[in-house]
Amino acid sequence: MKTLLLTFFLIFCGVSISQNLIEFNKKQNTINKRGMQSLTSWSTLNLGISAYGAATAEGEARYFHQMNIGWSAINLCLSVPGLVKAHRNKEFDLSPENTLKGQIKTEQVFLFNTALDVAYITGGFLLKERAKNDPENFQRFNGFGNAVILQGGFLFVFDLVMAVIHSNHRKKLYAPLELGFNQNGIGLRYTFN
Repeated sequence: MKTLLLTFFLIFCGVSISQNLIEFNKKQNTINKRGMQSLTSWSTLNLGISAYGAATAEGEARYFHQMNIGWSAINLCLSVPGLVKAHRNKEFDLSPENTLKGQIKTEQVFLFNTALDVAYITGGFLLKERAKNDPENFQRFNGFGNAVILQGGFLFVFDLVMAVIHSNHRKKLYAPLELGFNQNGIGLRYTFN
């Protein structure tokens, strides 16, 4: 009788855990989709404003808008495929191992990008510093530097926020499991939602 009860319990836990993984993976996909929508919106807005600015502005402002056009085009080339992938993704029934691997990989990509963003911002400041020593190209370097600082700053905030959101989401994967100590020893408890 104990074996039969244990078997039913394990089957029930397996179904519950499987359902939690599906919901977890759906939520991860929703997070990615919203992130890519944000990046696509930012890039599209920048592209439109800077296209107008590059056509109408002069001097430093013109260079600023030219650099923004380049950054916006690159951001769109990165965000649109990510957005399409998130909309097409229907594979939510992953194993616990593949779920965790995918989640950690996503977090690592955003953290790596955050480090790159710091390099972009630094590059923008270096361009502005170079402008001080090159009067002939002052407006170009200063305009380019300001644009790189703006774009790098936005991407830094975006990537950092996405990394934190994904990290918090990963912690929910193990929320139902609780390791505890009591007078009888160590126990593992699973809380059903």
